[in-house]
Amino acid sequence: MASASSNMLALILLTWMLGCCHALISYEQCIKNIPAPVTARPPSEKAETAEEINWLSIICRDLGRSLYFYIRMNNKLPDEYVKAVCHVFKNEEAEIKTYITQVFKFYDYKQLMAGRSCALYS
Repeated sequence: MASASSNMLALILLTWMLGCCHALISYEQCIKNIPAPVTARPPSEKAETAEEINWLSIICRDLGRSLYFYIRMNNKLPDEYVKAVCHVFKNEEAEIKTYITQVFKFYDYKQLMAGRSCALYS
């Protein structure tokens, strides 16, 4: 039983941490700054300073995980994400549809948008 309570505590802590990170880094920043693939370092080389660690990529990866978890639970994109995509692509529905179908290729576009459009967020 201790394992279930520790899992619940870890889930609560992770949710709180992602909420804090979301305040610092938004979906919009992550959409605009999609990082190039990171080349793996040899095991002998390690990041020694904070300047060598790409914090934006780490936080955006965690936001992406929380986004996919939200989709699995609700079968649609969160309102904040739709609003960010609309803002980044300047309400161009064709570009938004292309972006969403490329990023979430295993999901149906109409189901993810759940009847929402950028007109709601203008």
